[in-house]
Amino acid sequence: MATATPTVSDLLAAQDAAEALIVLGWPVAPAGDDLELWRIGDFEMTDDDLIGLATRQGIQPAAGLVQQAMAREIPRVGGLRPKTEITDAEIEAATDAYMKDEGAPPFVFSSGHQIDVGRAIDMHPQAKKLLADETIAPGLRRTMVKTAVIMGFPVEG
Repeated sequence: MATATPTVSDLLAAQDAAEALIVLGWPVAPAGDDLELWRIGDFEMTDDDLIGLATRQGIQPAAGLVQQAMAREIPRVGGLRPKTEITDAEIEAATDAYMKDEGAPPFVFSSGHQIDVGRAIDMHPQAKKLLADETIAPGLRRTMVKTAVIMGFPVEG
């Protein structure tokens, strides 16, 4: 049986669920490049499984209309990965640069796109909230910076 291609709304709802679960202390991370599988500890979950878990935890994930409209018009960094315009190594490098220096200039990808990681974090409420907490473990801090990069809107250079 063929699976339907997830809509932008589905992808954003799963991302919202992941972010909300992270805030509650769940160790959620993308399990692959396509953001359609999620890892929680040793378990892998689909978007639907993750949304179901979030719902059982009392979270009602729903992407905002502004996010949906922006996603239709401007691709996110994560949306440029399947097109090979931006590589995983570049996403890691952008994350590393910000982790070393929060005041780092915008990161420039080889495609010419660039992202201001600090601004991407500011536009990502869960990342902004968690990163403001100095007691958050370094691994979770890195995960939130990387999530903000992937969900961020790059500018063409």
